[in-house]
Amino acid sequence: MKPVPNPTNTHTSGTGPAAIPITKTEAEGQPALVSFWQPTREELGLMIAGAPVVLLVVGDTMPIVSLTAVKV
Repeated sequence: MKPVPNPTNTHTSGTGPAAIPITKTEAEGQPALVSFWQPTREELGLMIAGAPVVLLVVGDTMPIVSLTAVKV
């Protein structure tokens, strides 16, 4: 998947080619960051065939996260 810009974006995380557009917001009264991702055709085909989406978190604890699909 690749990060994609969204009209709600307020900041960028990182610099250069690895920069990710993000939206600083709140979720249930807590500070939150949102990024938008677009699957490649291959990834989309895999998901349609039932393959799971994998979330990789570097480190040894799992932060609170959410994965969802939105109409843009």
